[in-house]
Amino acid sequence: MNVLTAVLVGVIVFLIGQTLQQFVLERIKEFNTQRADTFYYLVRVRDAKWDADEKRDIRHMRSALIYSVELVPFYNVLAAMWVFGLPQKENVRKAADLVQKIADQVNSSSKTAEVDSLATTASRLLGIKAAL
Repeated sequence: MNVLTAVLVGVIVFLIGQTLQQFVLERIKEFNTQRADTFYYLVRVRDAKWDADEKRDIRHMRSALIYSVELVPFYNVLAAMWVFGLPQKENVRKAADLVQKIADQVNSSSKTAEVDSLATTASRLLGIKAAL
């Protein structure tokens, strides 16, 4: 009976761990990947002129950033606990809106100061510690 109980408890613990990994940790990893991609474009905005494809990509990045936040279960609880270094959900939405503004203003005459300011604010809202 003790062996059966130990095996059953082991299987239950394994299933709980796999469920946590699949539905929470993988989605947090996906969000962090999306956050890194966004930061890459925020850094690139200072260096190059974007063509139409890159502007389209950054617009898709905005929606992917919001989508990846919505996929994480209990996001507000995890962000409040600061366990995984997640920014607040409203900050991610604000940063996504700033990314959209940046995509609209790149290659315009007002690029330098305003776009740099928007990029810095967006990276701060996303919880990215690196300096632009």
